[in-house]
Amino acid sequence: MKLKYSWIYCRQFKKNVNIKKLKENTTEFRELFEKHKDKIIKLIERYSGKKLDKNIDVYVVERDEGGSFHDPLTLKFHENNKLMFCIFIHELVHHVVDVGFGSEREHNVNRIVKKVIKDLNLNLDKEFNEIEGFAKEKYDR
Repeated sequence: MKLKYSWIYCRQFKKNVNIKKLKENTTEFRELFEKHKDKIIKLIERYSGKKLDKNIDVYVVERDEGGSFHDPLTLKFHENNKLMFCIFIHELVHHVVDVGFGSEREHNVNRIVKKVIKDLNLNLDKEFNEIEGFAKEKYDR
């Protein structure tokens, strides 16, 4: 699993993209990603009971509208790099959770995300709550 910063891919979401600045602004996220990615994979596999493909590319992009998505795994830049890290875990879990649709699927994904975040012991409760808020906003209209 590796991070990718692709100018041509970013241009699909935003006209003016500065990859160097994007990398600089995601330093904390990159450090969390590199330090914890192997443990995250093991935890997701444990809680889902499924094998996770370890050859997933993770694209970091700037975009004005829309959010992150899991295929291809694309993370929208957030000033709060810890929030980006939680979103990364959430999108990664989507690769193994295929039960349910809409809010039911999001609930199944977030149930695993919450356990993974707890086991990482990084004090990411605020960021997890924000992710749950995104799902409620999207599906509970």
